[in-house]
Amino acid sequence: MNPIDPQQTNVQSAEAKKRVEQGAATHPVPPLVEVEGYEIEKTLGAGAMGVVYKAKQMKLGRVVALKTVLIPDKATTDLLARFQREAMSLARLQHPNIVAVYDSGECEAPRGQPYFAMELLDGEDLKERLERDGPLPERAVWLIARQTAAALAHAARHGIIHRDVKPANLFLVPPPAGSQLPDGVPLVKVTDFGIAYSQKGDEENSSGSESKVSDAQLTRVGVVVGTTAYMAPEQFYSSRVDCRADIYSLGCTVYYALTARAPFNGTIPEVMDQKWASVPRLAEPISSETAELVAAMMAIRASDRPEDYQDLIHRIEGLPCMQPPAEAVRVFRAPVVLPVPLAPEPTSARPDDFETISTVPPAASQLIRASYWLVLIAVALVCAGTAIAWVMTR
Repeated sequence: MNPIDPQQTNVQSAEAKKRVEQGAATHPVPPLVEVEGYEIEKTLGAGAMGVVYKAKQMKLGRVVALKTVLIPDKATTDLLARFQREAMSLARLQHPNIVAVYDSGECEAPRGQPYFAMELLDGEDLKERLERDGPLPERAVWLIARQTAAALAHAARHGIIHRDVKPANLFLVPPPAGSQLPDGVPLVKVTDFGIAYSQKGDEENSSGSESKVSDAQLTRVGVVVGTTAYMAPEQFYSSRVDCRADIYSLGCTVYYALTARAPFNGTIPEVMDQKWASVPRLAEPISSETAELVAAMMAIRASDRPEDYQDLIHRIEGLPCMQPPAEAVRVFRAPVVLPVPLAPEPTSARPDDFETISTVPPAASQLIRASYWLVLIAVALVCAGTAIAWVMTR
C-alpha cells in the first residue's frame, strides 16, 4: 500500500463528515445556537457531551468549528470544567500539529452555554483511515508519529499532558503549500485536550475564578481518565502523570497503525492485567528496529521508556525506514559530482622499472632526462677545472 495520499484524504473527508453527522442522530442535537459575531451554518457532529457546528466568524470572514457543551442544564460541574480546561489548554498551545483555538465565550441563546471557536479541519482521523484502508507502511506511520511527538513535546513544555493520545484524536489533513513533509504524507493535528492534565494547573487555578476546577478535583479517586486500550499502566492509579504516559499511548497508537488492531482488548480489569503482565511484540513483516522502539515506548515501567520527546524523536529519526533514498535528497540539494579517477592500466612491471609505471607525460620525462645529463656534465667540468688548477699551482 502506498503512503497516505493527501488528495485522497481531502476527497474522502466528505464521507467522514457524513458518518459523523449520521452518528450525531443517536444523540439529542439542540437547535442551532446563537453566538454574537458568528453565523452558524450547520451541525458537524454531536456526542454525549458536546456538539460541534460549522460557523463563520463574521468580523474576519473565517470559517471555524464552534464547539459547545451539548446540554448545559444537565451538564455537571466537572463536565463544564473539562470543557473550559480544553479551551484554556488549546489557547496556550500554538503549534502547527495542534488544532488552533481562536475565541471563546458564552452563547447568546441558550444563554450561558459556553463555546470556543477553533480551526475547521478538512480531513479524517487516523482511526477512520485505518478502519477503511487497513495498516499503513512503517515509514508513513513513523512520519505521523514524529509529528505527533513534536506536538506533544510543545504541550509538555507548557506543562500540559494530553492523557488521551489515540488514533481517533490524531486528525489527518492535507499539508499546506510549501510543507516539508514528503509526498503522500498528511499533516497531523492533535485534537481533544478535554482531559489534559496541566502540571501547572493547581497553581494557576488557585488565583482564578470560582468556576475553575483543579485537576485533583476533576479526577476523583476511583475514576479512570483516558481510553483503556491506549492509556499507560500508571494512569489506572494516578492522574498526575508526565510525558512518558503520552509516549506510552503514542506507542500503542503506532502499534495499531501498523497492524490495524489495538494492542489490548477486554474489560478494564482484563486490560489492566494485560498491561502489567507483558508488552505485546510486533512480528514480521514489521522490521526488528520498529518492533524494538514500539516495545520501548510501551514499556510497563515509565523509567524504561524514552525519557522525553527529544529522546523519542532522535530514535524515530534513526530508524532505517526513516532514511530517505539517495534520489529523495536531490529534491532539496543538488548532488556534488566528483571526477572519477582513472585507474592505471594493468602492468607486470617490477617496482624498479620506474619509466614503465611513471605517470609523468613522455615529453616532460625526456626534458627531465636531458636536464639530468646537463647537470652531470657541468659538475664534471667543474671538477676537471678544479683539478687542472690545483696541478698548475704546484
